[in-house]
Amino acid sequence: MENAILKLPDQSAAFTAESLQVLLGELRRCTNAVENAVKKSPGIKPTLSPTDDHCAIWLGVHIRLGSPNEKLSKLFFLLADRLGYDVGIEEIQRAIDGMETSYRIGSPSIDRVRSWERIRKLVSRIRRKLRATNLNDGKMSDHLRIIVATNKRGYSMHAS
Repeated sequence: MENAILKLPDQSAAFTAESLQVLLGELRRCTNAVENAVKKSPGIKPTLSPTDDHCAIWLGVHIRLGSPNEKLSKLFFLLADRLGYDVGIEEIQRAIDGMETSYRIGSPSIDRVRSWERIRKLVSRIRRKLRATNLNDGKMSDHLRIIVATNKRGYSMHAS
């Protein structure tokens, strides 16, 4: 992770095309270093418990989610596998319902509303499970947040 330090050009210097290219290269290098560290870190992604398939193990803690085929478990693993990144509503719908509802494909508006309601309820249940799960230094919800995506068309999970 020590390679993920961003080196900015001198603040007194004006930004030229060349300095912006250098800055862009530094940003790419830092992004790659962080992504590689996350991929190599054990325990950063949740796994199913080998003894109880109704539990996920993450950060050394058991989180009771229900069957791996339940919608709650599918949404949790989808968000946790992409920690820090937005997951679009269409992808969430495909993972949970096996289909998507969208303006583009001409789905009735009532189907879109019902789908959003189901997803909001599942996110609420996951937040409740995280609040009920204890870590050594507090609740799991103190360290993980599920927020609405930046484009307001999905969700993302973030660690703090």
